[in-house]
Amino acid sequence: MSDPKPQFKPQIIDVAILVDAPRIIYHYGSNKAKDNLKFSDYTQLGTKGMGVGYVYMATTWWDAQGEGGSELDVFGTKGNTIRWRMQTLSMGGRADGSLDATAPVAYQAFIRGFVISQGETCITAPVQKTETVDSWGGDEDGKVIRKKVVDVYWEAEVVQPGAVIYHTPFNIFCNCPGCSDNGDGGDDNGTGGGGGGGNGCGGYQHDPWITAQQ
Repeated sequence: MSDPKPQFKPQIIDVAILVDAPRIIYHYGSNKAKDNLKFSDYTQLGTKGMGVGYVYMATTWWDAQGEGGSELDVFGTKGNTIRWRMQTLSMGGRADGSLDATAPVAYQAFIRGFVISQGETCITAPVQKTETVDSWGGDEDGKVIRKKVVDVYWEAEVVQPGAVIYHTPFNIFCNCPGCSDNGDGGDDNGTGGGGGGGNGCGGYQHDPWITAQQ
């Protein structure tokens, strides 16, 4: 019998962040937060800003060592690349009991930057990257067709062992008349704004972490 395959340890650690946009808007409302220094006007989600019940994170089993939830602990080693991507769980709908029968739909969420409160020397500063790749998607008839897909993610490299604690500020957008990206074309004076000056329906954040190993 041949030896079993070694543990699956990808060089690139992909982290998916899913946010429950309708629930966030229902409980916290719109705040029109702007990308300012350290995103101090962004609303913290859940008890002590931990995001429980509003944010869900996932990655490969080995990299998270069986963990999951709003405070995913990603285990990486020197030389690993970490990539974060964000999606909404739902693009629309309204909460039961809401008096607003015309709640906006088509929610989308975008990471605005990273505020590292501990261990900033353990990883490189996360930067936003965009790639257009040949992939697959659905057409208006529901058929699977070849199409170009825009892949937007934030990326950092693990450079030394240690624990990294960080905030993940993000904006929620929808198709309501007041939604915009402040029209500044992404010039946020180095605060890490991901394509605009904040705004949208609101700015929010939660506190996950990274453990960089030997």
